[in-house]
Amino acid sequence: MSAIQSTITPVDGSVYVTRPLAGSAEIDAALSEAIRAQRAWATAPLSERVALLHRAVDAFVADAAAIALEISWQMGRPVAHTPSEVRGFEERARHMLAIAEETLGPVVATPKEGFDRRIKRVPLGVVAVVAPWNYPYLTAVNAVIPALAAGNAVILKHSHQTPLCAERFANAFAAAGLPAGVFTHLHLSHADTSALMGDPRLAHVCFTGSVDGGRAVVAATARGFATAGLELGGKDPAYVRADAKLEHAIDSLADGAFFNAGQSCCGIKRIYVANALYDRFVDFGKTGRGVDIARSGKVAAEIMRDITLRDMSFSTVRAFYSVLFLEEALMVQDKEILALKKNLDNMQKRYREGVATRLNLLTTEVRLSAAENRKIDLQTKLDNQKISLRRLCGLPKDAPLMLKGTFDI
Repeated sequence: MSAIQSTITPVDGSVYVTRPLAGSAEIDAALSEAIRAQRAWATAPLSERVALLHRAVDAFVADAAAIALEISWQMGRPVAHTPSEVRGFEERARHMLAIAEETLGPVVATPKEGFDRRIKRVPLGVVAVVAPWNYPYLTAVNAVIPALAAGNAVILKHSHQTPLCAERFANAFAAAGLPAGVFTHLHLSHADTSALMGDPRLAHVCFTGSVDGGRAVVAATARGFATAGLELGGKDPAYVRADAKLEHAIDSLADGAFFNAGQSCCGIKRIYVANALYDRFVDFGKTGRGVDIARSGKVAAEIMRDITLRDMSFSTVRAFYSVLFLEEALMVQDKEILALKKNLDNMQKRYREGVATRLNLLTTEVRLSAAENRKIDLQTKLDNQKISLRRLCGLPKDAPLMLKGTFDI
């Protein structure tokens, strides 16, 4: 029986999604299929590979609202920020595909009489991508898209905190018509991830994560001699010069340290301040806007009976944030439903004109129905969280909750 991984959402501490973990048999099958598929994929003209990957990006961004909401549920980022990751995914993918022909072309060496000297770029083979949860799409797309464009097959192992991100990649590639086996995702334990990276059939590993994780990758790949590209945690200092604008510097550095709840690869971890500004910098940081960002993430709360965040227990604070999150999520869902209804009206018109097929129409109807069902689920969760918040605050079950807040961290 397969082991099960559970993703606990930071929003309310509940189990958001569970997935069975793949084992040695699934790893072996994935590698064998990837090797077979990669040989054919590598022979396809670059222009065809690029065109297919553009279609995959189209399919991915078509579900932007749902994907953004999933990110927040999985890793806890404010819903106001997650749409920007979908836009960043598209921007990076489009750019890498735009420069693919130039970047993957042969390198012509210095001319020499009687010789035609050039370096030809060829695919490595099968590439494993091990991606983290803090920016689950921006980190993964950096490796997945260029590896596929270059003619490699890819096996993606995503973080246990963001398993749906791997599945979103798979759905987009399937919608674009990527041949079976060229892209595979596996939900794996740490031990089986190590086994995958140590398999001699693997050519390269792209890893984003901690320094300790990087050491584990190096040890694992040594068994099979795969090469590795490592983007590891680091120290990101900032320096405030003597001529800096103080308020601007503090606001920028607070944002740099706490954006994405502080879970950024290049988040500010240490600040050096010129002697001439040091005392003013520290004093302003204690009393100015910088400390507001650092302490509260710019979240303002107003609850009946003058109950404030400082008065709340941890459970109450968590319930409070869950209510704010779900209210914002419902607004995002409403926007998606509105866009899908407009799309459906347009599709019905095109169907009557004979431009769209019945399948196009049915697909749009199914997507709208799924979005409406997600809204019902969100509304139910919101109602339950409000009941919980009233109980924790000692309010009658029908008492109105006057909440206001923003997720502008």
